[in-house]
Amino acid sequence: MFDVLNATDFVVPALEILDTRIERIDPATKATRKIFDTIADNAANAGIVLGGRPIRPLESDLRWIGALCFKNGQLEETGLAAGVLNHPATAVAWLANKIAPHGLALEPGQVVLAGSFIRPIETRKGDTIQADYGAYGSVSCYFRLRQKQTGSETAMPHFTIEFSANLDGRADISKVVEVVRKAAVETGIFPLGGIRVRAIRCEHYAIADGNPDLAFLDMVLRLGEGRDLAARKRAGEHVFRRSPLISIRVFAQIKFALSFDMQINDKETSWKRNNIHEALKAETVHG
Repeated sequence: MFDVLNATDFVVPALEILDTRIERIDPATKATRKIFDTIADNAANAGIVLGGRPIRPLESDLRWIGALCFKNGQLEETGLAAGVLNHPATAVAWLANKIAPHGLALEPGQVVLAGSFIRPIETRKGDTIQADYGAYGSVSCYFRLRQKQTGSETAMPHFTIEFSANLDGRADISKVVEVVRKAAVETGIFPLGGIRVRAIRCEHYAIADGNPDLAFLDMVLRLGEGRDLAARKRAGEHVFRRSPLISIRVFAQIKFALSFDMQINDKETSWKRNNIHEALKAETVHG
């Protein structure tokens, strides 16, 4: 186990995505799925989602790292990493010892999933899964059917922030932009390469009774088609919940209006070109 800890660069929270290709009960024979069926199915592996805050393996007692796992905002499972053979590193050591007689080894740079400490959660189209690891961060993913590519980005999450000029010195707009960008990433439902956040300072404006001391900040999210209302509401509520981080100081200083609206673009009348997606994919492949 200590060899594993010494050889590990860092540990991050993760979600394991399962996608079995074998039915639980054979429709013809009525036989149930056995363990060797799962092994033959590559353990139903479909992928992993990494996130959270990287930590050195000796910085914390990994056994006591726990997580709350939510589906669509509802708590589904909880667990501790000690549920993986009492320590995640023990599972990795077991794997290394198991494959060694076959001439195989864990290589530098490989990502190793030590094992899950919760039961699988059934998901379907439109579901959002989030695992909250507390101080170690969180990781989430959104499930949707693959859409046929038409040359346009149907998921385009573009945020436009307009604000009154009298917020100068009261609100750090560059921080506002970054808070919104991070919140959009945290929702787990927007393609990273499509996220845009821009801020526009309004020099000329009029609010309510015309009092020049009144201020506003208005956010509009232009979003492509392809997500159901529940998913859009969850994402919007998450972004708006982050707004106190940028507005609480302003509310304490002046009369201030904060708003956020979401607009759905018609893909038939939306034209775009973007090579950022490909660049991000290339960075992921080449490390």
